[in-house]
Amino acid sequence: MLGLIVSLIAVVIISLICAFFCHLFIKQARAATIAAVVYSVLFFQALSYLEAGSLDPYWLISTLVIVMLATPIAILIGTLFTARRQRKAAQAD
Repeated sequence: MLGLIVSLIAVVIISLICAFFCHLFIKQARAATIAAVVYSVLFFQALSYLEAGSLDPYWLISTLVIVMLATPIAILIGTLFTARRQRKAAQAD
């Protein structure tokens, strides 16, 4: 049970970091969200491989769980970045 909790916390942290940097460098919200989810999956699977020494036999299930957790996080971060960019554009005018 503790391993599951640690894994979920790791997914959330990885998703937050990926979403932040993708939305920081990619201006289109949809492309940044998709990139953030893909990078979250890749980073978590790579870390899982490094920790276990082999590919997880249930990698497809963990990928689906990561996508379900990373997508709302990336959308939330994207909404914050979009609002920030609109505020800066309104102040510039």
